[in-house]
Amino acid sequence: MQGDVRFEPRSALVADKQGLQDIEKITVAAADYLVEQGWLLFEHGYDQAAVVRELLQRNGFVDIQTRRDLAGHERATLGRRPV
Repeated sequence: MQGDVRFEPRSALVADKQGLQDIEKITVAAADYLVEQGWLLFEHGYDQAAVVRELLQRNGFVDIQTRRDLAGHERATLGRRPV
């Protein structure tokens, strides 16, 4: 309960499905909220990038990319809703 984590929802810190339950729920529902060609971006654990890319691809996102943090860890993944 120190630092920035105290502002995170508990489910984001101890989610089921290897910590990906919330990311999966958001990915599935995103098409209902994003405009065409809108971007969805997730900050995730250093070892979750491949699974997040797979979730985005499975849910129809395109132009999927992962960005590294300053330490070189894959830390943020984004995808674009197609036209």
